[in-house]
Amino acid sequence: MTDTKEQLSQLLREASETHHRVFRIVDGADDDWASWYAWWLINLSELPTVLDATPVRSELIYLLVNQNKQYTAAQSGNHGSSTMRAGLSTTSTQPTPDPPSQATSMREQSRP
Repeated sequence: MTDTKEQLSQLLREASETHHRVFRIVDGADDDWASWYAWWLINLSELPTVLDATPVRSELIYLLVNQNKQYTAAQSGNHGSSTMRAGLSTTSTQPTPDPPSQATSMREQSRP
């Protein structure tokens, strides 16, 4: 795993842990989890430094949701289309396990 992938994986794990603490009263349940993650990653983490750019919040939300949907589909045996994954690891507090780390395209997509 590259240093950047490891850093992104660690940031996403930290976001997951922080989100779960913030939403502990509802056991981490949050229908708008991706919006919260994106805000936290952009404003309170080292993500902009790791990527050498500040991602657009809406694009980051899209990547988080898309990766979660594709991971969930793969876990249920429904592999859907053959399109490439968004390439973003997410540790959603939704009732799905942590997907594998694939953060390369997030870095590529966030660069101008």
